[in-house]
Amino acid sequence: MIQYATEAGNVRGYRPDFLIERVDGAKELHEVKGGQYLQNPDTIRKHEAARNWCKKRGMTFVVVTK
Repeated sequence: MIQYATEAGNVRGYRPDFLIERVDGAKELHEVKGGQYLQNPDTIRKHEAARNWCKKRGMTFVVVTK
């Protein structure tokens, strides 16, 4: 679980939708999100926390939209 702080200052846990392991061993976290939610302040905070979490672990964070 990845922790992040909401715009209101509440600490929440976040679990991305998919963990992908590629044949070359690279790992990625994928989040499927409707485009209408991408500018939501809490979504932005959540995704930034996921990017930082992945960076520390040599992984990539990917947001998949339509």
